[in-house]
Parts: sequence; C-alpha cells; structure tokens
Amino acid sequence: MKRYPALTAFFLCLSGILAGAYLVSLPPGFSLILIFFLFFIFSFFLQKKSTQKSFYLLLFLVGMTIFYFRSLRQQSLFSCLRPNLGKDIQVEGTIDEIVNSSKKNQAVIRVNSIRNKDLSCFSPDLKLLAFFPRDTLSQASPGTSVSLKAKVSLFHATDIRSFSFFAKKISGLAFIRKKSQVRLHRFQYEKSFSEKLRSVINKRLEKILSLGLTHPDARDIHLALMLGERAGLSGTIQEQFKKTGTFHIFSISGLHFATVIFSFLLILKMFRCGENARFLLLTGFALLYLFITRARISSIRAFVMMLVLLTSKKLYRDYNPLNALGVSGLVFLIHNPFQLFAAGFQLSFSAVLGLTTMNSWITDKWDGLLATRFERPRSNSLLRSLSRKTRLAFTASFSAWAFTVPVLLFHFQEFSLLASLANVVIIPLVYIAIQLGVLSALTGLVLPYFSIIINLLSQGSLVIVLAVVDYFYSSAFFIVRGDKKAALFIALAAAAFVAFYLLREHKNERNKSGMIHV
Repeated sequence: MKRYPALTAFFLCLSGILAGAYLVSLPPGFSLILIFFLFFIFSFFLQKKSTQKSFYLLLFLVGMTIFYFRSLRQQSLFSCLRPNLGKDIQVEGTIDEIVNSSKKNQAVIRVNSIRNKDLSCFSPDLKLLAFFPRDTLSQASPGTSVSLKAKVSLFHATDIRSFSFFAKKISGLAFIRKKSQVRLHRFQYEKSFSEKLRSVINKRLEKILSLGLTHPDARDIHLALMLGERAGLSGTIQEQFKKTGTFHIFSISGLHFATVIFSFLLILKMFRCGENARFLLLTGFALLYLFITRARISSIRAFVMMLVLLTSKKLYRDYNPLNALGVSGLVFLIHNPFQLFAAGFQLSFSAVLGLTTMNSWITDKWDGLLATRFERPRSNSLLRSLSRKTRLAFTASFSAWAFTVPVLLFHFQEFSLLASLANVVIIPLVYIAIQLGVLSALTGLVLPYFSIIINLLSQGSLVIVLAVVDYFYSSAFFIVRGDKKAALFIALAAAAFVAFYLLREHKNERNKSGMIHV
C-alpha cells in the first residue's frame, strides 16, 4: 500500500524468510535452481514493473536468499563433530549467559574448542546450551571460564524448532551428567572496551538506584525495571510476573524509552535548548540508554521507532507507527533472519502491531458510537477526562494482550485472562517508577541524599505493583492452556483483522482524496 511502504516491505521480507525456511527442507540442488529461476524472473519483470513493486519483489528474494544460505552455514558449523555425536566430548569455553537464574542449571557456553580421542576442532561461532547438574553453577557468572565433559547434540537446519535457537547463535545442546565432569576456573575472559565501559556505568547507576531502598525485593525490581537486569530477580517474583502476563515490564521497550526520553526532553526544555540541539541530544541519550540496557530485541525496536519519530519531525513528515514498526522489523530480519522464529521478537512486534491497529480501531468506534452515550458533554470535565484516560489505558492493554495470546500459546501453551486488567493497574505505577528512577539517576551524581528520597517514593509504587501482581497471581483459575493449533487459529484471526484494518484505512484514504479532488 502507498500509505504503508515500510510495513509492506517488512511483510514481504518476512514472507521471503518463510519461503527460505521451506527451501531448506528441499534437496540442495533443486533449491539452488529454484532461487536462480526466481532471480531470473525478477530481472525479466524489472523493466516492465514500477520501481516500487520491483523493490518489494527484491526484498522478498533477499529475505529468502539470506535465510537459505544462513541456514546452510549454520548446518556446516562443526561438521567434524557430527560423527562423534552421542559420545563424551571435552568442551572448553566461557559462560555467556546463565539462562535459568533460579535453578542455575542451564547456561549458554561460548565454545573455544571441542576435542576427544578422534577429533579436535575450533570455531568462534559455536554456542551450546548446556544442562548442568543442580547447584553446579552456584559460584559461576557470565564470563567464567569452564571445562566440561558432555554429550553434545547439534540442531538440524531443516527443523523449524531449531530456528529460535539459531536466533541466539546457539548451535546445539550439551548434557553433563555429574558435577565431577565440570571444572570452573577462577579467571575470566578479557572484556572488550565496550563491556568494561558498560560495567562501570551500570555499577554506578545500580549504586544510585539502590540508595535508601528497604523492601527486600524493591532493589532487584527497581534495577530490572530501569536497566533490564533480570538476573537478580528471585524465582518466585519471576514466576508471579510471568503467570500474570506482566513480566514484559522488565524488558526495556517502548514504555521505557518513551518515559526516559520524555523526562530528558522536559529537562532540555527547561534549559531552552534549540530544536537542532534537542534532536542531537535526544538521539545521543537514546543511544546511551540502548547501550546501557545491552541492546536487546525490544529495546532496539523501540529505539528505531523513536528515531523514526524524531527524524520525521525534523523532516516535517507525518509519523506513522506502522511504517516505523516496518523499518525496525526490516533492520532485525536482514541482520538476523532467524529472529523471526524467536519468542521475544514475536511478542515485541505483535504487541506493537496490536497497539497500532486494534487499539486505534476500538478507539475510533468508541468515539463514534458510544462516547456520546456514556461520556455526556454536560458531565464534570474531570470525570470525563478520567473516564477517557481509563478507557484508553484498558483498550491499549487489551489490544496488546490480544495480539500476544497466539505467541504465548505457541511457545508456552498458556496465557492469563486477567493480564490486560493487571496491566491497566500496573502500567501507570511503572510509569511513575521509571520517571522517578530517571530523576534519581540524574540527581544522584550531584546530590545522593536527594536520590534517597526519590528512591523511597519509587519504592512505594513498586510495593503496590507487587501487591497487585500477588493478588492476580492468586487467581490461578484465570490461566488458560492451549496447544499450537489454537495458537495458529488465533494468529490467523489476528492477521485477518490487520488486513481488515489496512483495507479500511486504504478506503478512508481514497474517500478523502476523492473529496479533495471534487
């Protein structure tokens, strides 16, 4: 569509990746012939079609080709290891991430070398998800050097279940049976300059954001909320937030970026900075926040959409959130096409898609049909404003929740019916806590005692959040379980709604252009 070029390009690239996933399952010779044939057709129609349509077709072919050859490359990693699968193999490497911080029995290992009696090979691109005996990693942390003897199994590039692991560059699994097969070394790998800089900044921020906090869980929740550091959250807290559908507040996303950048914008306006200076400072501050929070999927998506917003205002162009979503999606898929199959990517983009389509549709319908009935013009203006804001909060929460339900069912086989209601209560409190956290971080560099007062106010909102989550968590009968068939059915319904919304917008645009022409 002419109104959504970036979103159209994103969906065509997405379709190309799905076609590439199908090509991987075909014989290699036939797949290569088919790819060359499709590019031949593209070159044949290039002169007859418009430039925009040719560009869309090229994106489809690029997505398909990138995914196909990346899959072949992933399949070729450690080909020398495949004859020795199922045997005990000595693995040397470093711990890249501890996956389950509550049980501490899973970790992603960045492999340095693999060897046994029959082989010895090395690849810097190989990562393994290792399963350790219980309490083996109690003294370990990311960066710890490790030697272990394990049975290794590699993922197959033709198995769609492997793609979500490939998105994190994990090529296989390692199973360790006994603690005696694991040796943790005291020394850690040499950190890069960027990692050292991030560590210094984060430690300073953690110290400031922890000043004066007395609640046992307030410090961990505050740090997870502001910096995305979820490793300190207890297993009980993680379980409660996941079951109630509110764990997303610990993923640095649009809510965090919007709150942090808005707070910084108010400070810049207080100092009467010019428009050009504000643009550069806001972009630089957003890049710094992205760097501090480790540039995860949701934070990169939020940063790209925010950058499109700032740039559109700078160029005097209308900002369209669907096009901004399409631009951020293209950046992800071209860089790493396996991200399409990762749960984090699907949850982040489906939630924003619901916010920009279903939420807009519900708001328009309410304003057109029901607002005059339930929000009478003669009623108190304060009550009308409160009623409208509450309604907008609920429709936004419901829209994001409705579009993430199929993803939750597909990957986790369950979702909470009360998630949208819990988010309506929690999000305003989270918004207040983030704003107070920004104020605390900025003032703590000069006036640390003032930060104590701000952190205590933030702790009050976080305590209320904990109480609300605990209340909804106790309502376990609102948890609905399903299978992948139900997830696919709901996903098709969501896709049909998006198509309906885009066609409706296209029709409205044509009607407006016709009225202007007349």
